[in-house]
Amino acid sequence: MNIPLNKIIVAWLSCTSLFGCGGDSADSATDQKVTGKLIDGYITGAKIFMDLNFNSQHDAGEPSTTTGANGSFEFTKETISAQPCWKHVPYVAVVPVGAIDSDTPNTPVTEPYKMTFPPLSFKNSTSEVYVTPITTEVWNGANSNLHLDGLEMGCSELVSDESKVEELKQLVAKEEDKVMEKYAVSSLNLYSDYVASGNNALHTKAKETVSKLKVAFENETTLKAGNPDATYVRVSYFEDDGDTIRYQHITTEDGYIRKYDHVNSDDLTNVITTETHEIMRYIYNHDKTIKLESSYLLDDRTTDSNTYTCVYLENYKQVGSGVIYNIENHASSAAIADMDECKTVTLASNPSRQVLGVRLRNGNILTNKTRLMYPNGGFHPQYSGHFTLGNNPDNISHTVLNSLSFIDVDFYSEEGHGASAWARARYDYTQATNYLVKDVHDENGQWARGIEYFDGRIDRICGDTEASLDTNPPVSNDNDTCNP
Repeated sequence: MNIPLNKIIVAWLSCTSLFGCGGDSADSATDQKVTGKLIDGYITGAKIFMDLNFNSQHDAGEPSTTTGANGSFEFTKETISAQPCWKHVPYVAVVPVGAIDSDTPNTPVTEPYKMTFPPLSFKNSTSEVYVTPITTEVWNGANSNLHLDGLEMGCSELVSDESKVEELKQLVAKEEDKVMEKYAVSSLNLYSDYVASGNNALHTKAKETVSKLKVAFENETTLKAGNPDATYVRVSYFEDDGDTIRYQHITTEDGYIRKYDHVNSDDLTNVITTETHEIMRYIYNHDKTIKLESSYLLDDRTTDSNTYTCVYLENYKQVGSGVIYNIENHASSAAIADMDECKTVTLASNPSRQVLGVRLRNGNILTNKTRLMYPNGGFHPQYSGHFTLGNNPDNISHTVLNSLSFIDVDFYSEEGHGASAWARARYDYTQATNYLVKDVHDENGQWARGIEYFDGRIDRICGDTEASLDTNPPVSNDNDTCNP
């Protein structure tokens, strides 16, 4: 698949303060050092560290330094030489109470906050490393998706497995595109020293972002104290249809991920209501070739009452590229009061549907997907015995999953294989004006297109033919009859 140049973040290896000229190899760290600045205005007195395990916390053994005048910092040649993955890990800065911001030099910082920078090898620039609120949005989004996807990432994996580097590069590229669209900046300005260049508009936007980073840091600190077994905690704020949403993500030591979407007050101080609460977990079979994604989802967007709908899912899927198969087993129940009650929903007592699927992946890129759906507690007769698998990926074999090869992966196929409903999807990442175009058609002859733009906006288009998707206007986002 050909990906446009604007979607590829390449490592720029040249004679700069970041990537030195000494040695026989571009990967040699012998004569290299990392220099840069921490910027809201220029921040003096902050700690910046290499986040070797991607948890956004400064752990023992992670190299650190303190920012000096004009926010400057340096990781020496000796420090770099001791870290084989120094180019592939993020850099995190913690701005403490008492630090000095050059925008307000006579008033020390009174609220701590955190800023981040993506792995240096993905930085599309030859300048120093400028850690800013803008680069923070890039990395925080990528890192959150990394944890949500259950990707194991750390120094040892990145050094030994090039595919991990590519996965990480794609996550960063997607977030970079979103932030460029949001702030209307080029890839070079995304990583720029906007103070030195006099980019007042970007400087103003960055300061607006810092106000949210401060509230997020306070909330993260509280969550960490209440969840001592958490290995990753993130809080962020965004706007959605006029509401201020607080997104909350906690990963615990036992592998569980807890996500919340809260509708917040405009001043970010109070939660008005919780829209969704999801608990997820990813585990693998004994040889890590089958992945189980299990989750409880509590969602109030499907009802007008004060209760929730609960959906429990176990998705057993093969790992790899090419043609790969999966079986999804769903249970659901309405009028649920809270997550504790949601956890009582089981596949045995509340079966809702089984889904048989096939995906076509070109490397790490999903290109086609087919789903055969057996709703209302139904099953495919051959796979009814694979509905309650005890939440254990070792309870299903590749022989069973490979037997799904009867499913036609061709996007234009209309074969339903006896399912009550089916859908076929095609994914296109090659368009210059957006991140993704997803086309879907189903057993009713209905077509839909979802267009995901770099700034996070999504257009939905409905039609009765593929050609109509090119001419029909987008529908309202609250139109549930068209949902690609």
